[in-house]
Amino acid sequence: MGKSITETFPNLGLEEVVRTGVVLNNVPKLIGETQSLITVLPIKDENINVGAICKITYQGLIQLQGALQKVNKLEQQITYYQKKLNEIRGTKYSLADIIGDSQPIRRAKTEALAASRSRSTVLLLGESGTGKELFAHGIHAASQQTGMFVQVNCAAIPNELLESDFFGYAEGSFTGAKKGGKKGKFAMAQNGTLFLDEIGDMPLELQTKMLRVLQEKEYEPIGSNQIVQLDTKIIAATNQNLERLIAEGKFREDLYYRLNIMRIEIPHLRERMEDMPDIVDSIIFHLNQFGFHLNGITHSSLTKLLNYDWPGNIRELQNLLERAANLTQNHYIDIEQLPDSIHARLHVYNEQPEHQLSTPKKITSESYISSMEKTEKELIQTALQEAGGNKSQASRILGASRTWLYAKIKKYQIME
Repeated sequence: MGKSITETFPNLGLEEVVRTGVVLNNVPKLIGETQSLITVLPIKDENINVGAICKITYQGLIQLQGALQKVNKLEQQITYYQKKLNEIRGTKYSLADIIGDSQPIRRAKTEALAASRSRSTVLLLGESGTGKELFAHGIHAASQQTGMFVQVNCAAIPNELLESDFFGYAEGSFTGAKKGGKKGKFAMAQNGTLFLDEIGDMPLELQTKMLRVLQEKEYEPIGSNQIVQLDTKIIAATNQNLERLIAEGKFREDLYYRLNIMRIEIPHLRERMEDMPDIVDSIIFHLNQFGFHLNGITHSSLTKLLNYDWPGNIRELQNLLERAANLTQNHYIDIEQLPDSIHARLHVYNEQPEHQLSTPKKITSESYISSMEKTEKELIQTALQEAGGNKSQASRILGASRTWLYAKIKKYQIME
């Protein structure tokens, strides 16, 4: 026809797939009056996205829907039995519940599986909402620990109760003590896993006692002269910078080194946007288990989600989709149900610095790919300038992985 595919079909998301490499798989879309399913796959040349292929399915959708319903029923049965098995061990999730196949999340899951095979202490680091608790559950579920998974939020327990809550106490050890004493978290997690969430908020006094327990592998309940040998796997997690807390005198350096054995950094959602379609499908599946009746998310809505920078990570995405599920009238999450923040705060991939803003150009003689690569190179150069040449900082500014950034620097021959 002699026309650009992006002009003829502007809403298929071809540009997004070429730009990000994110696969769109059977995403519902209304084309004219016809309900369709859109699948868009990137075409790669040596890990560089050079194009995309799009498949539009508009026939046989009734039969397909019946097959999908059967699959959903089987998934629900598997989920039910897995949940019952996990309840026996005190966990709600397994590593299989961590959705995504991007390189950052595959690395984290591989490290988590390795950490589950020993009693070594695990330190989970990541922004709020990235799924540190899910990883902790998953490590315990994959381990050989026969005991329970016990979780403690170090920021939620009053200081005066922290010691007794962890170590327990003997009968009559203080005024108001329960008859028969009380088992502490360590005793409850014996032969199992103790998950110390928000470890960065633990008071210094308790940090000292915690260090001794980890070093000596034993503890003594309050008011008791009996030494209890500790046989528990310790998993700690925080969204804070522990090195900075150490410099400020708020966290013990020796405790940090004791915890920092199997260190796992949980990637933020911005770093693994290619997982977004699968994560959205998983959240919708779980929403339907809680009484909603969603058929999916529209293509335009998914495109908006891919262009957002997600400061609240997966927790923010879950809340957003649940809100949209309450508002939808046609069983599809559409762009009208998305909050204003999604439209106002776009991902840096689609934003040029203010000093580079210009009147949008209609692509004619210059190919789309050449235009995209030119813009991409300029964004990378700007990010490197803002980061003072620090590639790790530049990758955070761009919301991309360092591996991606290094590949692009090499491709565009950007002077370092």
